[in-house]
Amino acid sequence: GHAVGLSDATMNRHANTLLAFWEWAAQRDYCAGRNPFTGPRERLTPGKNVRGYLPWETDELKGLFNPLPRRSDLIELMVVALHTGMRLDEIASLRGNQVKKLEGVAFIQVEDAKTPAGNRQVPIHPRIAWLIDRAKQAGTERVWLRFKPEGPGKKAGADAGREFSLFKHSRGFPSRQKAFHSFRKNVTLIMVRARVPE
Repeated sequence: GHAVGLSDATMNRHANTLLAFWEWAAQRDYCAGRNPFTGPRERLTPGKNVRGYLPWETDELKGLFNPLPRRSDLIELMVVALHTGMRLDEIASLRGNQVKKLEGVAFIQVEDAKTPAGNRQVPIHPRIAWLIDRAKQAGTERVWLRFKPEGPGKKAGADAGREFSLFKHSRGFPSRQKAFHSFRKNVTLIMVRARVPE
């Protein structure tokens, strides 16, 4: 919810990491005394210091896609997100053998999702049918190899997320509520308007 600096949720997460690190170090006699990272955390309240993602407006989407980003792989991730509602890391980490076909319907088998319910089959929209051929070429490798696995979980989505963040800022969209995850909100909004049941 802050205009600048880290959000309360991020500060809480950092404080918890430092708390655990101090405890690890104390058990190995690298430090002693009271853990300086114990204490209260900011209470997270929706609408106050927790604001959810918002879908992109039509004019904002036009601003993102015209002119097109320089990186073709970033364009492709954005287009796949708009046609599937998949999360950033699910797309950036996609391997060729996750694209399958059943009863004539091509789909993406999402594995190792954020939640158990997230493991699912996502149909491939005709407008992203090019992904089927790309997946065949990739085989068991990731489809988008330029996004390097990094961060604590060694996820390609971390690199892709940073690239998208730099890109959206360059197009004049600094809001934290408008992020790559907003494409997912666009898909949800389309489904709600089409009265698709949960």
